[in-house]
Formats: sequence, structure tokens, C-alpha cells
Amino acid sequence: MLRLLLLSFCLVPFLFAENSLLLNTQIRMIPKIMALNTDILRKSISSDIIIGVISDNKGLSSEIATKINNYYKGQVGNLKFTAEAITTNELFARRDLSFVYLLDASQSTVVQTIALTKEKKIPSFVYNITDLPLGALGSISIERSTVITLNKNTLKLGNYHFNTALYQMVRWIE
Repeated sequence: MLRLLLLSFCLVPFLFAENSLLLNTQIRMIPKIMALNTDILRKSISSDIIIGVISDNKGLSSEIATKINNYYKGQVGNLKFTAEAITTNELFARRDLSFVYLLDASQSTVVQTIALTKEKKIPSFVYNITDLPLGALGSISIERSTVITLNKNTLKLGNYHFNTALYQMVRWIE
């Protein structure tokens, strides 16, 4: 019993490290993937490119948006952007979002957010790859290496266009 308890205490940091590694990988890759969207400037309502970071926890969304902004200093390549923490309710009113990153959230938040992004034709990436079949555009996971997965149906329905280099790197689901 004591061995089992000691083993569980040793494994807990590794579980948190895996989630932290995935989150940090996504924080670094989401803006780069957004920048590969060839229509982003044309489809943007204003000249401001905004990544909406959504979660059930507004504090977590703010923390992740701050990390994205601090890491990229508001620019990836020639594309200037800002990441903003928003709630699902704010998503209804926002018309200026260019990209949405949905953190781990409740099933109702995921379904509602994905439905809104599909309706507004805003590319959306989800933290949890199991949410991808619900209609999000993509997700990033870590297996033996980093894997970008895109939903082929959502790509077609949303009429999204990305640089062809992205298409050569992704894993597709339908």
C-alpha cells in the first residue's frame, strides 16, 4: 500500500508536466497556424487581428492570452495581432475575431463555441483533440512528435484557405 502511494505521488508531476507541455506547445503554435491563413487580412473586419481565447474560466483565458501576447510581442512574421480572453457569451457580440482558441471547457461551452465559430466562419482550434469531431477546424496534440490535426469537413464548409505548407504537415479527419 505504501509503495502504491509513493508511486502515485511520483506520477502526479508527470501528468501535470504533460498537460503543461501540450498547453505551451499550443500557445506557441496557434499564432503561427493563424498566420498561415491566407485570407485572414481580407476577412478581418478591421485591420486588427484578434485571437479569442475562450474557456469556462475567465482567469485561465486571461493567463493564456497574456502568455501568447508576451511570447510573440504582438507579431508573428509580418502579421500584427493580439490575443484576448473572452467568454462564450461575449463571442455572440464580437464581430472582430479572426481566430478562436478554445481551451479545455465543459461540453456545453465547446458545442456552443464551435457552433458560433462555424456560423461566423471563424477558424477555431481546440485544446482537447476529442472535441475536434464536434466541428472545430483543428487541434494540436503531442504523440511521438507534435501533430496538427485538421477537420476536412470544417475546412471545406468554412471555406478557409491556408498556405499549402500547412496542408502537407497535417493529419486529416473527416
